[in-house]
Amino acid sequence: MTENAEGPVALRPEIQGLRGIAVALVAVFHIWPAVLPGGYVGVDVFFVISGYLITGLLARMALRDGRISLMAFYSRRVRRLLPTAILALLATLAGTLVFLSMARWEETAIQVAASALYVQNWRLAWQAVDYLGAKEAASPVQHYWSLSIEEQFYIVWPLLMVAGLWLARRLGRPAKGVFLVGLTVVFAGSLIASVVITRSDPAAAYFVTHTRLWELALGGLLALTVHRFRAGLPLRAAMAMTGIGAIGFSALFFSASTSFPGALALLPTLGTVLIIAAGGIKLGRFRGLDASILCYVGDRSYSIYLWHWPLVVFYSAHRPAAGLLAGVVLIALTLAISDLSYRYVEQRYRQPRSDTERKPLAYATAAVAVCVMVSGGLGYALDRKDVDISLIG
Repeated sequence: MTENAEGPVALRPEIQGLRGIAVALVAVFHIWPAVLPGGYVGVDVFFVISGYLITGLLARMALRDGRISLMAFYSRRVRRLLPTAILALLATLAGTLVFLSMARWEETAIQVAASALYVQNWRLAWQAVDYLGAKEAASPVQHYWSLSIEEQFYIVWPLLMVAGLWLARRLGRPAKGVFLVGLTVVFAGSLIASVVITRSDPAAAYFVTHTRLWELALGGLLALTVHRFRAGLPLRAAMAMTGIGAIGFSALFFSASTSFPGALALLPTLGTVLIIAAGGIKLGRFRGLDASILCYVGDRSYSIYLWHWPLVVFYSAHRPAAGLLAGVVLIALTLAISDLSYRYVEQRYRQPRSDTERKPLAYATAAVAVCVMVSGGLGYALDRKDVDISLIG
């Protein structure tokens, strides 16, 4: 159970199911891009979900306690996200030495450091990497661009809401109203920037934070207003089906040539809004997004997202595009690693069993983070002229 300003609120299994769909879209797009050429919109679904959940959490804290505890918020985010991300980065560094040529070691080490510091999106934007067109050799940590945007959001968003809470007190206005105005300004400004920059510099627009922030703000606006929505089952079912249709259409008919994100990103993001606003839908034996398999995948969506892409890159470095059998093997391997990661790393760090476990876990996480950052520094120090070109495959 979670708490809001008025009392307990049940967990939302349909959101976990939606996460399952989102990560499945991304994974299929990366393994079989011809099957779902627009599967990258799964990331946009994640952005809306994150904006919805985090804004709701902070708003409930502000309305219930009259304050926002930054320490409590940031400590939960660190325990939830950092251990698995660092483990995946370390494993990717090891895999790079085994599966990739020496010519790619330096740039991969640099990108690992950028990923550990959650600035990978800006690194890729600076390089103007064509993520969708795949004109550059893919980095095994390239997918950390979206995690970087979310982490930047997690850092800045609570500070903005603290400022909004202070302003509401100074003006004598309801905090929720100030939050709504602030979010609306962020949403509008970021969406305009997304449309403009996508037209002028589409490669960079895909990665930079200010072209994506509106998607998180959209989820935040939903969190502050959805409690007012009341509708019967038929309307809510229609909303959910429309939302699923919007996401599915985007995944099937968008492609690398689509001008994205820009205004077209409204289709999958508004579809996500409709699904979340509709809530859980059960029609007879049809359980909708509450289905067990979707919730299972949704629970492990973070780990699946982290682990699937390095496996795809390592495979692609030595083989052509994955066929049916190879793709199935990659998916099975991803699910197996992700399940272990979820059970023994993500869950353990997220919910340490006792106070005696908290400090060792924190120290271990900090030590691993330092190791990753040092490895990135070593990447900068590598001298290309020392690489024997004859050894590069």
